[in-house]
Amino acid sequence: MIKLGWVAQAPAMSSAQNMGPLQMMAGAKSGRRAKRLFFALGLLTVLTFKEDRWHTSLTFAYTGHQRGRAEGQGQIQGKFAAEPVFQDILDNPGAWRDLGADKASGIRSDRITSPRSSFGSSRHKAAFKAPRLPAQRWPRPARQRIAEVVKLKIDLARHKTMDRSLAEQICKNTDKSNYCGKTYEAIVAEYIAAHAKANPEDPATGFVKLSYRPDPLGKRLQEEGLLAGSRLYAGPADPLSLPSDLNDVLTDKFYMNMDDSKAHPSYMRALTKLPEGKEVLDAYLSDPMSMLHSVAAHYFGDVTKEGLKNAKTLFLRLGMDGSILSWRKDHRVPHALKEHPFVESYATVMPSLTDEFAELPLARRALEIIQLEFPSREFPKRTWKSFLLQEIEFVARRAKVRVAVEKYDGYGALEHDGIRLFRGSKLQAVEIKALEKEMSDAVTNEVYEFVKEKYNRRGPPHPIQVKVKPASPVSSIQTRIRPPSAGPSPRKTTLVRAHSVAKQSHDSKVSKRTYQQSPLRQIYQQRLRKQRAKRVYNSRKSEPCLF
Repeated sequence: MIKLGWVAQAPAMSSAQNMGPLQMMAGAKSGRRAKRLFFALGLLTVLTFKEDRWHTSLTFAYTGHQRGRAEGQGQIQGKFAAEPVFQDILDNPGAWRDLGADKASGIRSDRITSPRSSFGSSRHKAAFKAPRLPAQRWPRPARQRIAEVVKLKIDLARHKTMDRSLAEQICKNTDKSNYCGKTYEAIVAEYIAAHAKANPEDPATGFVKLSYRPDPLGKRLQEEGLLAGSRLYAGPADPLSLPSDLNDVLTDKFYMNMDDSKAHPSYMRALTKLPEGKEVLDAYLSDPMSMLHSVAAHYFGDVTKEGLKNAKTLFLRLGMDGSILSWRKDHRVPHALKEHPFVESYATVMPSLTDEFAELPLARRALEIIQLEFPSREFPKRTWKSFLLQEIEFVARRAKVRVAVEKYDGYGALEHDGIRLFRGSKLQAVEIKALEKEMSDAVTNEVYEFVKEKYNRRGPPHPIQVKVKPASPVSSIQTRIRPPSAGPSPRKTTLVRAHSVAKQSHDSKVSKRTYQQSPLRQIYQQRLRKQRAKRVYNSRKSEPCLF
């Protein structure tokens, strides 16, 4: 082995301390620095030449001291202190070649060659670079893998024409923590500014990029092979994070929302083998709206929109083994009021389904992962039940996506158990009932084949109903699927309706200024100008060229 040289690298300190102790010594001999006391902490890399190859023997930390004209006062500290070759560098620097000092003085160039062979490639140049000090930082958490990316088209101008009563409404949903306490008008403006990009060809429309990722626990269970899929989340860019009315304002013009009717009870019915579980779920799913009306009338005395919403919340809580008492306290139900008989039987059966799902062959390993790696989940059985239903939700969503891609014009946002179908020419030509039946059959067959193969569920398939979710009446201009009867196109109907509404406001002796500023009339006039410009362009395009 031939001793060739060493390279020293010190961390960035002062200008005088930015070199290793031996480089300081070389500087003192050449007159580049004064002979004063220095202290440095850095790295030494020993370079050797053996068998036509460069070798980096070892890199170690050192502290060096120089006092006066003394030649070798450095001392190696740490686990390399006993190595004689490193101490020899400090004690006898003349026997070693200072590559860093040679480069600074111009004795050698950046490209070093050997009499026996040349070493000009980047691989050999890298051997002369001293390694950098490791960065002192906390390890970054692993980023979730993107499962799917969707480019969602939204209406940037629609929210400007929505009803003022809706625009001034304040979000009171505590689940929407980012928007709670703000007006709907401010929420839409904030969302568009943060996530939307305008379409250069049509400024009235824009696009939002949705990157869907699974939940960390769902991803872990999939890696273990326990689940085929789980729920996907796109973060704050997803319009699903907005209040439902605003989601419809931005997307209903281009997409139609379809989701599974009473999704979680239907999924539990497809999975369970318990006779009492099947009986209770069949009774609820046979006519869910009548059951919700009965429960709302029993606990609140009247059937209102808020009462129906609270009744639906009750069944969702009971599905995850929640208690009736906590729901009664949250909604201030009188203590003396007796329980609804069906609600009481429903609450009794749900824990039995949880225990049944916890005894599945894959459940043992899943519960171990939840308890050991996700201790914040206080109820592992309930957590496993939730993700088991998410797997069925994934299978149902996969069936809807396949139908949307193969038979229609594609899809937009993935809303858990729902999907937004793009309103293209193929979708406009189909009736709503035919579409619902096609989607329901596809989801029912897909889920039945899945649970039969994986969980050995036999018997006739349980039908899962997929319904078109009507949009909220938040705007006077709505786009709908063409009705079965023949008639004018939706575009022409919308224009005629907008013009008639503006005319009615004019005929009712509204001032001329109000009529001119009517948003419906402005939309009508804007579309007329576009049609006129298109006709002029087409006529000029058809004229023969004379030069």
